[in-house]
Amino acid sequence: MYTTICKVIDQQHDMATLQSLGYSNVILSVYYSMYGLFVGIIGAIAGILSAPLLSNFVMSFGYWFLSKYVTTFNTSQIIYYPYITHTSIILASVIVIAASLSTIVMIGKRLQQLDMISSTKGVE
Repeated sequence: MYTTICKVIDQQHDMATLQSLGYSNVILSVYYSMYGLFVGIIGAIAGILSAPLLSNFVMSFGYWFLSKYVTTFNTSQIIYYPYITHTSIILASVIVIAASLSTIVMIGKRLQQLDMISSTKGVE
């Protein structure tokens, strides 16, 4: 998500040029959304391939970190216990995917606010 937003911000001049040549906001949104999707797929493939190698370390480190984090909030009346389930992993994955898909909305808003004249000024 971050790389896609940075790419959109860095390439405002190019987007303004393409808009002045007749490209619509929809086409530009699809282009940058596909870029974000491609980066996400590459990250997912890398994660899937490295998961068997790193799963024991990640789970043990994750459980250790969670137990340290949870005990920070313990009080004399409430005691929290670290607890990792498949449901919590799926929920975390859904949250990450939703955040990644929100990039499409941000790109669309950014393209609608794009001022072609000011974006093409000051180009060296």
